[in-house]
Amino acid sequence: VTLWDAKTLQEKSVEKNQHSSEFEVSASDSTKTKSSLLDVNASLKASFLGGLIEVGGSAKYLNDNKKSHHQSRVTLQYKATTKFKQLMLTPDETKNTQQAEDVKNLATHVVTGILYGANAFFVFDSEKLDDSSIQVIEGSMQAVIKKIPSFNVDGNVDIKLSDEEKAVTDKFTCKFYGDFILESNPGTFEDAVKTFIQLPKLLGENRENCVPLKVTLMPLKILDPEAPEAVTEISIGLVIKAQDALKDLYNLEIRCNDLLDDRVVRSFPQIQEKLSRFKKL
Repeated sequence: VTLWDAKTLQEKSVEKNQHSSEFEVSASDSTKTKSSLLDVNASLKASFLGGLIEVGGSAKYLNDNKKSHHQSRVTLQYKATTKFKQLMLTPDETKNTQQAEDVKNLATHVVTGILYGANAFFVFDSEKLDDSSIQVIEGSMQAVIKKIPSFNVDGNVDIKLSDEEKAVTDKFTCKFYGDFILESNPGTFEDAVKTFIQLPKLLGENRENCVPLKVTLMPLKILDPEAPEAVTEISIGLVIKAQDALKDLYNLEIRCNDLLDDRVVRSFPQIQEKLSRFKKL
């Protein structure tokens, strides 16, 4: 649904380059951290937590959770912005809409700006570990993953690792969630390095291979005093409570996974059966 005709949208849209790229390494698997990396606001997070929206592309990372407390997980994020497209209208042009009445009961805001770019997440998981080794391995994983951007030498891959670092990377797997089209998803550390270094090229020569990352909204109230408006957003406190409740349930599921995989529990089929039923609740 649009408020203005195609000609107005084409003539009044201004596009500016907004080139940037950055990377970040995180050892947290919480919804709070994932939402922060994706720059998700409280209202959108509430919709996601409540199952009201289905995520795709790089946002599928939100649904990827650890399966066991006996493993370390480290995530590498690559984020690039390419351009900002904005609708520049005079006050009179703003109010000269073609579907004001039709839209009035469908929305409270209209999109007037779009920031384009792409996100990519490399999720590295260790093999199952003893409790005493989890923090040590996690620290080693973080250290070697932070080196990935330095393996790019004039667009070529040059992986230099010590024997100790290679021993660490040989024992973890990689999953990829991104807004890029890959020939094949990376499954190992070496694959991840090669993919990471190719990401800027995958944006395209003119950075045309991008997706909307963020939108600028204008209240419909500006166009029509009788248009519906958002009086207040859901409070951050309520979102945090929902987030914490789901985190507790998620931790229970992980504990079930660990117990079902426990050598002693496997010796008692009745306990296994009860745990399996509890997990399915």
